[in-house]
Amino acid sequence: MIIAIDIVKFIVLVVVTFFTAQIITNKNKRVSIIGTFLIVCSTAVVEYMNSGLVEALIFGQLFIISLNALVGENSHKYIAIFGLFVSFLGYSILSNLSFQFSIGLALIPIVIWIMCKNKKEITLSKMQNVVLVMLVIIAIIISIFFYKINTIKSLEKVNGLSYLMSYTYSYNIPFNSNIKFVDSSCLATFISVFPMVLFVAIVYIFKVEKHAEFLLGATIISILQIISVTSKNLFFANIAPNYIMVLGIALLQIYIMLYFFANIDERLFNLKTTAYISIAGILFLLLIKFPGPLAPIGNRMGPAMIFALESFVFLNYYDKRFVKLATIVFPFITLIESIGLLIVKIM
Repeated sequence: MIIAIDIVKFIVLVVVTFFTAQIITNKNKRVSIIGTFLIVCSTAVVEYMNSGLVEALIFGQLFIISLNALVGENSHKYIAIFGLFVSFLGYSILSNLSFQFSIGLALIPIVIWIMCKNKKEITLSKMQNVVLVMLVIIAIIISIFFYKINTIKSLEKVNGLSYLMSYTYSYNIPFNSNIKFVDSSCLATFISVFPMVLFVAIVYIFKVEKHAEFLLGATIISILQIISVTSKNLFFANIAPNYIMVLGIALLQIYIMLYFFANIDERLFNLKTTAYISIAGILFLLLIKFPGPLAPIGNRMGPAMIFALESFVFLNYYDKRFVKLATIVFPFITLIESIGLLIVKIM
């Protein structure tokens, strides 16, 4: 029965993630498929399938889809309103505070962007407004009665940057039980290409000054999240452990990456420069705390190569050839990591 439920949750997650990516990529199917693989087939989803993450992703992204349908050009407004009602209830009741908070922070800039880009097209009738308000009130009342403040108990406390970079070596975790700080489950994550995605977003904002409605909010939230997980006095320690908080940061990096691949054509760096930046980024990787077996520099060559490859592909986001390459590289690496972890968990 549990397996059947997991399969249903996985299928629903695939659908809502794809349609969320379609919104961010302006219906670019190729890039949406990349995003769907990066999120749905991640080690985070495998590890936290029954811990609340999947529910937070499903209903959080369903909220994005429903909101976009409500404020955009769409004749099915009542369906969108009902979708908001269902997503609010599912998000508040079926997940837990740790994942709600972490994933919710990643969704905030997407919500703001949707509202901003559709501000001139929001047209609801009196009846639609009445139904929306009534369902919001009903959803709040139901949530008050059924909401339980559950949080993920922290297994370890390591600087958030270490968790943010765990995607560079997570392909090796299922095959080496020693690759961990305290508990290897804490290293489950999304492939986010951090910090390269955030670096490019910041450079683009200052250099080109376009697409600010999406990039500015996403960048500011990312920076605030990073500060929160790298501070000595953890701001949200009582709400979510560091390794849960970074899942929201990684998810937002994926959304930003998809936006670049699909919507931005301006070139920031030429091919040669992107190669240099990718290699230079390895220096950042070497400064991050790694688990014991990967601490020696010689043992970091694998993660460094993975990081350089993923960075190089992303840095050439404007080139359609690299978008096609990303269709192979990102799903392939994601599947290797997740299938390996899944086999280990089953065995």
